[in-house]
Amino acid sequence: MDSLLQDVRYTLRLMSRNKGFTVAAVLTLALGIGINTGVFSLVYGVLLRPLPYSEPDRLVRLSEEHTGAKAAFRAALLSNLTYYAWGESPRTLEGIAAYSSDRVNLTGLEEPIRVEAASVSPALFTILRKSPTAGRFFLPSEASGNAAVAVISDSFWRQQLGADIKALGRLVTIDGRAHTIIGIAPPGFYFPNPETRLWTPFSVDRPKLGPGRGGSVSVFHAVARLRPGVTAAQAEAEGTAAARGAGIRPLAADLLFGNGGPVQVHVRSVVEQAAVGVRPALLLLAAGVALILMIAWANLASLLLSRGLARQREFAVRAALGAGRSRMVRQILTETLLLSLFGGALGFGLGWLLTQLLPAIAPQDFPRLTDVRIDGKVMAFAALASIIAGLLAGLAPTLRNQRSGVSLALHGGSRYSEGGLRSTWTSRMRALLLIAEAAFAVMLLIGAGLLLRSFARLLTVDPGYDPSNVIIARLSLSSQGATAERNRQFVDALLERLRRAPGVLAAGAGSMAPFAGSTSISGFPLPASETNGNPRTAQALSYLVTPGYAEALGLRIKEGRRFAALDENAAVLTAFAGLAVLLAAVGLYGVLSYNVAQRRREMGVRAALGATRRDLVGLIVREGISLVGTGLMLGIAGAAGLTRFMSALLFGVTPLDPVAFVAAAFSLLLVAAAACYLPARRAAAADPAEVLRCE
Repeated sequence: MDSLLQDVRYTLRLMSRNKGFTVAAVLTLALGIGINTGVFSLVYGVLLRPLPYSEPDRLVRLSEEHTGAKAAFRAALLSNLTYYAWGESPRTLEGIAAYSSDRVNLTGLEEPIRVEAASVSPALFTILRKSPTAGRFFLPSEASGNAAVAVISDSFWRQQLGADIKALGRLVTIDGRAHTIIGIAPPGFYFPNPETRLWTPFSVDRPKLGPGRGGSVSVFHAVARLRPGVTAAQAEAEGTAAARGAGIRPLAADLLFGNGGPVQVHVRSVVEQAAVGVRPALLLLAAGVALILMIAWANLASLLLSRGLARQREFAVRAALGAGRSRMVRQILTETLLLSLFGGALGFGLGWLLTQLLPAIAPQDFPRLTDVRIDGKVMAFAALASIIAGLLAGLAPTLRNQRSGVSLALHGGSRYSEGGLRSTWTSRMRALLLIAEAAFAVMLLIGAGLLLRSFARLLTVDPGYDPSNVIIARLSLSSQGATAERNRQFVDALLERLRRAPGVLAAGAGSMAPFAGSTSISGFPLPASETNGNPRTAQALSYLVTPGYAEALGLRIKEGRRFAALDENAAVLTAFAGLAVLLAAVGLYGVLSYNVAQRRREMGVRAALGATRRDLVGLIVREGISLVGTGLMLGIAGAAGLTRFMSALLFGVTPLDPVAFVAAAFSLLLVAAAACYLPARRAAAADPAEVLRCE
């Protein structure tokens, strides 16, 4: 223990005397660890963190589709046809709960507010294994009878009702209808998202089937709990069999799920289904920041190698005085571990800052963002990553120390200071690290280039309207206790006031807005097919708009007349690619600068023998570019194999887009040329007589 403390004290003195090296090493490691910690907390929180329910691995989302059909709604929805065919006596499920969510107008408090609410089946709370803090949850009869009762969240109870137990039995008005509060959910409970503040009973209408393929169909979200020992595949098989055995599906089902083959039920993990839209982007982001960490590690290893070579005489003296190799190896490892701890601590702080910024930079509909936080697992990841990175980086100087000769080092070690980047073991190791940095950097650049090209293609798509200077507001009018005529009069009066406002050219209202996520669909039967005699259904998206709506959006009509009376996780990857290029440039500059400093005598001899400044600069630049070129070829080959996994994220470009590949390689070559030129120019400008006299 005494010798370990001695190593630590000696290391701290070295760090204080070599502040430049210490700052460079700690910052390099902190950048790599910090970005990886932030992204790990994001990936873990969204894709891996268990939901706050009992046995969350058995919770599943239920949905259905018509095989091979293109559905009008992209959401994972279940129909009441399948619900009643399967849900009354499932063998693989403990129960099925249906739900829908929306924002509602809430009155009856001090002032009206708008909150996130959900209508849920009474079975939901049983499926989620939850009990109320006070009061009770819904009874089955309250759903079938459309009872005006509500359950509120713990946060709503505390923030809006002062945590008063007398809130039970209180009346609140939800979208114009009075509801009685009958229960308070437990602290920390949420469903289907953390913003939900209250729940009302949800009733699944029984299918109303007419002759032939007539009848109505309703759809909704559904969750269930698998019975112990049951797999999702087994539940899918049972659900599909039940849905197909329910009889002929009405034309309305084709309207919702599209014209296709027989119905197919899907059973997916709730966690997996919640993040299915962002999973490819998150995995791509994780791969990108892993490359950042590798580049940072290569930079740190190069720094440690360079410092180890500068301290070669020190280690030789210590060996001559009796210090064993194990003792010196332990000293090197102690130094790298302390650097790792400092860099890891700073990186952890950077990672924490990134997680705090996520709500401000992430899209509003990004799933499970409230589950992204720094906890024990994230802290363990940061600590483990920093220690492993430090140990791997310290391995190179440790091996270098094992190979060195005491006598040669004490006599000047001239063979370690001449001959370029490939003449000695140390130089070859630095060259390999430099090649790795270039390969990782170009892979990141290619990925970012593909996403930027894809984003540029998206921007060139004509949306059919002019979005500039357009302001959109969402207005919710209660249909309870108010006639459609009153709502129409209110909207007309509001639009008239807006049109008279200074600077307003046009104003209109509609049941949708671009990219607002609202969709209406209508359909009608077509004549029977000549091949099988079965009727078909035509589908059409339909929206209601007022006069002035087209003018306000600047809609461009191809034919006819107007009414008379999209990307973030691309910017993030581009920023990481820029950081990768910066780290690679710093690493390249550092390696070449140190190499040039070690070759002062060689440069002086060459100059004395007639080599011009241009010759010397060209020699060093060619040497650096050749290494970067090797890394480029390896990186391009790696990117060609990996970018095919990005195809789902691209629009209008292929994973092997030549423009992105060429632009990435050319950009890195320019950066490398600049990083090579600066130390080469400085070395070539030295006076050969002065250099040789110093040697």
